[in-house]
Amino acid sequence: MADQDQTNDLKSIENRGNKMRVILLGLELINLSTAYHLAEIGYEVTLIEERTEAEIKRDGLSVYIENHSFIHEMDNKLRELGVHFRYGCKARKFVTEGKVVRSLSIINEYNYEETLVADRFVAALDYKTRPALKSLNISSPSQFKPFNNEHYHNSLIGKSNYSNLFLNVGQVMIGRTAVSQSGKQLADFIYNPSFAEFYDQPSFIKEGFLKIFSGLSNTIQKFFKVALITN
Repeated sequence: MADQDQTNDLKSIENRGNKMRVILLGLELINLSTAYHLAEIGYEVTLIEERTEAEIKRDGLSVYIENHSFIHEMDNKLRELGVHFRYGCKARKFVTEGKVVRSLSIINEYNYEETLVADRFVAALDYKTRPALKSLNISSPSQFKPFNNEHYHNSLIGKSNYSNLFLNVGQVMIGRTAVSQSGKQLADFIYNPSFAEFYDQPSFIKEGFLKIFSGLSNTIQKFFKVALITN
């Protein structure tokens, strides 16, 4: 009975309306940028971080950012947009069903095991998130799958073998511009994954699709022109 209830909880995600829930694992710079762009279009965004808020304030978010004011600026914007921050939470493992991640198991800030359910997951590949990613046999940026040919040049972000799990490299030597661009690109593909899937297809499939779409578009335009002349 308990297993059935859990299955219903996992599937109920599709019945909550239009507000998609996204969990980002690791309070890293690209995750912050991605969270901002997703929250801006109305997604329900939660950032999970292993360190406590006191440790973040003591040690700083990252020693690599070229402009530390960017961190505070981004933090304020995220809070204004309603992004949820969960500090002191250790990610344990992802729970999957086929090629879809259904939930994330964590040890929460109260030292209890908790299961978090979402539509999309984003994980930064660093020492804090590796236990969860290792549960899916992900351990290196070399396992990232690019979104399309245009994104081969951006090795900071990528897809996994799971349709709703997206990846970034985490804490690396990176400047403000690269953070913003990578976060925006990642958010774009989370927002419209079918766009990424379309660009993953072989070129002859894409060309065939575009020809069909173009033909339908021309037919529709001709129909309306005839209708206008007739009337």
